[in-house]
Formats: sequence, structure tokens, C-alpha cells
Amino acid sequence: MVKLVFLGTGGWISPLNRNYVSIVLQPSNTNSLYILDFGEGAFKRMQKHKGIKPSNIKAVFISHIHGDHALGLPGLLINLRAYGYAGVLKIIVLEKYVKFLKSLFRETGVRDKVKYEIIGVKPFDKAFSDENIEAYTYPSKHSMESLMFKIVLKKEGRTVFYSSDTSPFKEILDYIGNSDILIYEATFLEGFEEYAHVKGHSTIMDALNIALELKIPYLIIFHESFMLNLPRKISVGNTVVLIPSDGDEITI
Repeated sequence: MVKLVFLGTGGWISPLNRNYVSIVLQPSNTNSLYILDFGEGAFKRMQKHKGIKPSNIKAVFISHIHGDHALGLPGLLINLRAYGYAGVLKIIVLEKYVKFLKSLFRETGVRDKVKYEIIGVKPFDKAFSDENIEAYTYPSKHSMESLMFKIVLKKEGRTVFYSSDTSPFKEILDYIGNSDILIYEATFLEGFEEYAHVKGHSTIMDALNIALELKIPYLIIFHESFMLNLPRKISVGNTVVLIPSDGDEITI
């Protein structure tokens, strides 16, 4: 089983009830935590969730440096020290953005607050590995160069694929492959495909089509920019579709 905690499920422009993107991943039989993106304000939302201990965070995977995906990092580094963080936090990001993060941390005064290592990677890298997970990178199709992450849960032999921000494209089917859980963005509603794709984003129907074609058991939709009373769980064929709200905890 893997636990996913959704600290933020919205995009940069999104309803009041959806904060900027951040997802906590906790594999079974471990206290270790791994973070997918860390938008502005994510640490404060983490503090509100009783099941998350910041001192257990091992790595943060940053898809790209748009503010709704990365600007929470200074707050994380500043506050980890207060939680007695004793490890070296791994921050995985595209090589070309390492300089930006170093500058961001320097200008926001977080240098030496806690030990961290910024690991610059390229698409198609094995970006991270420890006793619990292996993480692989793939290029997305967004308005700026961005990564998608495939997280292999070593003890379970299952895979979580995180799309981050992307429009659909042919190769993405190969990248996702036979993943067990697909966390896929849906910034726009069905019918706005042309506009969404130009902006480097997807729609709910894009996400569903990919999941159904690949026979993905679980599709989790996030990054909504619209306000609708959406169902939290539906089944389409053999695919279970989950649409979490901020603060939701899902164990699969």
C-alpha cells in the first residue's frame, strides 16, 4: 500500500479551495516521506496534517520552477530546522534550474538553516534511489521545460507516475507504461482541449483517455483550475478515478 496526502491540488489560477501543488508520498512499512512538488504555502498545510512528520522527509521532487510548484521550498528549509531535521534533504530538479534554486535560497535567507543537496538531473535519468523507492525522470510537454516522475515502490513492486503539468503527447504513453497509479493534471474541462494543449496543459478527458488506453488501475486527477462539485470517486471501466480535495489522504 502507498499513502498519498494532497497538500495542494490546484494550479496557479484555481479556486479558493485549491492550494498550490504538493503531494506527499509514503510507501508502506516505512515512516519515510517523499514530496512531489512544493508550491507556495505547502509547509503550513503540512503542519495542519497530523499524519505528516516533517522530520521524516527524505526527498523533494520538483517538476519545474513555476511558483505553484516550487516556491514553498524556502519555507520548508527554514522550518525543518525547528523540527530537529537531522538528515540531508535531497531536492531533485532539472539541471538547468539548480542555479535558480541556489539563488532563491540565498536571497530568502535559508542557507545553512538545514542540510540539503540540490541534485540536478536530465530527462531519462535514474534520479534517486534509497531502500524504499527508485525515481526516474521523463520530459513533459509544458510551457517551460519540465519533468515527470516515475516512482517505483521497491517493497511492493508497484509504480506511481506523476505527470506534473503537461499536454498529452504520443510518447507519454510509453513513459507511463504499465504504472499502477497515475497522478495526472487536468487544468481544463472537457471541450477546452485545443486551448489547454497550447498552454501546455491537459483536460479531464485527456487524463481519462490516457488511463483507459493504458488500463491504469487508479487515475488521480489534480491541478484543477475550475470550480465544480466534482465526485470524489468514480469508476470508468476497470479504472478507478479519484479527484481529491486539499488535505485528503488516500491509501491505495
